[in-house]
Amino acid sequence: MSMKGNDLDNSNARNIAVNCLITNQKTGNYIQDILSELLNRSTIISKDKGLATELAYGTCRQIITLDHLISQKCNRPLRKINQNILNILRVGLYQMLFLESIPDFAAIDEAVNQAKCVKLKGTDGFVNAILRAIQRNIEQVVTQAESPMSRNSLYTNNNKCIIFKEAVFADPKKQLAKYIHLSYSHPIWLIERWLKSFSPENVINLCKANNARPPLTCRVNTLKCTPEKLSLLFDEINIDYKCFNQTIQIYSSISPESLPGFNEGYFTIQDIAAQAVAPILNAQRGLRVLDLCAAPGGKTTHLAELMNNQGEIIACDINHKRLNRINDNCHRLGIEIVKTCHLDQLSDYYDSSNLFDRILIDAPCSNTGVLSKRVELRHRLKPNHIKEVTRTQRELLENSLHLLKPEGKILYSTCSIESIENSKMIETFLENHSDLTLEQQHQIMPNIILPDTETQTKTGIGPYNFCSDGGYTALLSYK
Repeated sequence: MSMKGNDLDNSNARNIAVNCLITNQKTGNYIQDILSELLNRSTIISKDKGLATELAYGTCRQIITLDHLISQKCNRPLRKINQNILNILRVGLYQMLFLESIPDFAAIDEAVNQAKCVKLKGTDGFVNAILRAIQRNIEQVVTQAESPMSRNSLYTNNNKCIIFKEAVFADPKKQLAKYIHLSYSHPIWLIERWLKSFSPENVINLCKANNARPPLTCRVNTLKCTPEKLSLLFDEINIDYKCFNQTIQIYSSISPESLPGFNEGYFTIQDIAAQAVAPILNAQRGLRVLDLCAAPGGKTTHLAELMNNQGEIIACDINHKRLNRINDNCHRLGIEIVKTCHLDQLSDYYDSSNLFDRILIDAPCSNTGVLSKRVELRHRLKPNHIKEVTRTQRELLENSLHLLKPEGKILYSTCSIESIENSKMIETFLENHSDLTLEQQHQIMPNIILPDTETQTKTGIGPYNFCSDGGYTALLSYK
């Protein structure tokens, strides 16, 4: 193996996962972008790329829990452990606890081999000792129904619980927030915040959804394809999927670009909760629509498809690079009615005699409804971020009013589950604008599918057996 200092090379999935985590911690860049670059430079096979993705994403989601368990068997603060070694421990332990397909002995052996490659004296023995100490504390794995919340239980995935011989977490009866924080790997301030708004059961279900591996969800491009046609293409390569109306949810491990029909523009990757937004605006053919926070363009292109590519959509954003992504998506999907513009140039696209029939404000938000996909966000998000983003949301709502025709409609949406960004934001806005009315509003909570049941939290947008992100919509119009 070729090494640079103590770094691991990118010759296998586990090394790539460790390097991805280290780069994320050093640079603050997104896991998705780092991993994409590492995989593009790698020569490992497709199956191993899937494993690298699972290890990097999963370890990042569960890092609070992993660090807590490691620290209990470690005689030094985690901050004093070499970053390569600490992340090798994290990735190794993630495999032991959360991946049923990898035996414990294989996860430990691979972690020890990685530690040897770091070439720091004694670190391979250190890694071996920590992981085997945690392994010895595991008594059994049961279904969650057989294991109520306790200091000894860790919910993993697929409705399974690991039962430890010794207590490893806070007492859920005395310190519920701390128990959820440590065993479900969410920051404690966020758990405490949610417990003020939701029942303990709903907070735990929310954490489960955030920790789940989200499936790929396709929105069929009705301008080019049908669900039946796309389903047949997926059948040809034995893709595991479910279909409902214009939505296909994929459970096989595959990149969107590798799916048949991607290059032809037959579909867009968009969560089912996000797919529920554009239809609410009822943007019919020939209308003039403004998408005020458009990038990367999922809702923009959905509007264009619903309008049958007839009319005009101005897709506005503050990031030129992200606007280019909208243009690329429109070209792939065969959409011709979208014009992109930077926010500074928006005044060139309207005047008092040429206002908009419909306005979509997909507002910047805390993103607390999409924590399963934004894997590092839970570790970055701070309480003040939620307060700060509400100022931008209010400004967008206020500024949109002078762009709207008297008979027009505004759709405000977020991918947040925080009431201060959603229902309370709209309530306050309407108090200051008595000439407006709220036609409808919807709050969707993140939803996860458990393998032993088809009965799930109702999303209001489709069947119970579909996974979805969380989000909020409010449709406003003049009285």
